Amino acid sequence: MQPDLILQAMRRAAEQLQAKNFEAAYGHLQPLQPFLNEDPAFLKMFADASLHAARLPDAEAALAALARLEPSNGELIAAHGDVLRRMGHYEAALPALQQSLALQPNRVEFIYNAGLCLLEMGRLEGAERLFRRALDLKEDYSKAALGLANALEGLGDLSGAERVLDSMLVDQAGNPVVWFRLARLYDQLDQVENFERAVSTVARLEPKDPKIYAALARMLLARTRAQEALSWGRKGLSYRPNDPDLLRFLANLCFELGDQAFLAEYQRLPITALDAVALGDYLRFLSLAGRAEEALGCLQAAYGSVAPTWPVERIKMQLDLYRALDRFKEMLTLIEQVGGDALQEWAALAHLGLGDYAAADLLIEQVLAQQPHNQYWLALKSITVRHLDPAAYDRNFNAAQQVAIFDFADVLSDLERFKLNTLLEGWLLDQHVFAKAPLGQSVVGGTQSPGNLFLHQYPPLQKLKSVSFKLINDFLMGDGAAKLGPWVKARISGGLAVESAWSINVREQGFHVPHVHSKGWLSCVYYVAVPDCITDQIGNENAGVLALGRPGVSLPKSSVPDRLVVPKVGQLVVFPSYLWHETYPFKGHGQRVVVAFDLIPDSAASNP
Repeated sequence: MQPDLILQAMRRAAEQLQAKNFEAAYGHLQPLQPFLNEDPAFLKMFADASLHAARLPDAEAALAALARLEPSNGELIAAHGDVLRRMGHYEAALPALQQSLALQPNRVEFIYNAGLCLLEMGRLEGAERLFRRALDLKEDYSKAALGLANALEGLGDLSGAERVLDSMLVDQAGNPVVWFRLARLYDQLDQVENFERAVSTVARLEPKDPKIYAALARMLLARTRAQEALSWGRKGLSYRPNDPDLLRFLANLCFELGDQAFLAEYQRLPITALDAVALGDYLRFLSLAGRAEEALGCLQAAYGSVAPTWPVERIKMQLDLYRALDRFKEMLTLIEQVGGDALQEWAALAHLGLGDYAAADLLIEQVLAQQPHNQYWLALKSITVRHLDPAAYDRNFNAAQQVAIFDFADVLSDLERFKLNTLLEGWLLDQHVFAKAPLGQSVVGGTQSPGNLFLHQYPPLQKLKSVSFKLINDFLMGDGAAKLGPWVKARISGGLAVESAWSINVREQGFHVPHVHSKGWLSCVYYVAVPDCITDQIGNENAGVLALGRPGVSLPKSSVPDRLVVPKVGQLVVFPSYLWHETYPFKGHGQRVVVAFDLIPDSAASNP
């Protein structure tokens, strides 16, 4: 590029930066990068424009180059570390942040940034120490105080976190962030009056951060206050209409409330105004609603015909829509044009859809070599092994063996079980405030409770949890882990932690499609209420049964489940989360009400 053109672009970029038109400044500077990557003035301008335009990879590259040119500049090194943290590259971010601290050990901003990185890495004790160190140097440093409250909350010291936040109210009574954090604490402590006071104060102070609105909406939804949650979510969108988290939350909530126009918030915006995350969500929602062809049309109308030069996120959207329409050959053609390893999952699904199990197996093995306990890829592996090596399938994946069933009758009296299930059923039905299950969830003809169910302190629910944990722990500490398959046994540790918990209420003709729980390790279901037509199996064979082993992805030929389990009130069924499972519809009076939860290994977890 000619020098005069470079100078002209730099001048225009400087004007746009001064006018705070960061996207325009980025557009002027980005083409200059190959020519000026050793020029400090250019790199500082490019880093500034990239940061404000949310182009974090470019900002990181510019700051890394600056840090190499000025290795003693603590400001640059701290900024580089903070961008790495924002990108989620914590292991690379921490050394840079520690280096900035070594250069300027009493700079409270640098101490805070390092503490924030440790907090996001889950190293809470170290984060707590750094936040306290920052406050020792500057006692009114509010960001460090909020960080300390977060660290204490994560460590389970809710009272300590509350004291920190209360102390901030002395001179920050008008800070909505402090009141929001207090609302979150009061919610966990189940201090109803304080929670209501904090929420009212947040509403009065009108924060501008959409994340606050999204978080409070979820808290209210967990308290079955769906309409209030809807109002909070929409208020948050008034400050940032294209916020991906709020758009996703509102679409799901409106769908569960039975609103046919559940995608209205997306459709108020030009499709090009949606970032990659929001666009992917919108197209996926259209596909899940049976409108995949329409979604393909939207993508093409916005960006033209699919091209290998598209960003990989958009390529994945196209592949997902092809998959929904069983257009597997077109998937493979596009993947071959793009190349690289970023599309292995899509290639594996395409080969499975075409019945090429050997090709799919090679791809799956490559991923499992890096992520040997990835539940979704293990589930895909079970499909290829079933066709390529039936004997290995029987050893490692056959659901006929890898299921444990516990009966609460073995640990509770008849009266205790009757009381437990009666109280649970009434309480759980009050939690089912929706008309439909979440979009994309496995249940059809039923509803799901909001939030993480086990966060509720309702005594019968906590009784169910404690009895379940005792039964499962005792089983795993014996020979049970081996029974549940090789991957479960390999991950036994010092305890179990709940990944998530929820309730499902299924009506007549309701069912679950085949699926797996990719975030869990062990999946568990407790039957609170079961219609007589399921328990008795009279005149309706296999009505409402739990079926395990039939894959939930498109294959040339369907298969039959490995095992059927007839539900029974007071029964707890446990199996590895990588096992495909579903339920069959039933016809008769009553509702099937269950508490389901996923467990993960946690060496630090104590038995609840």
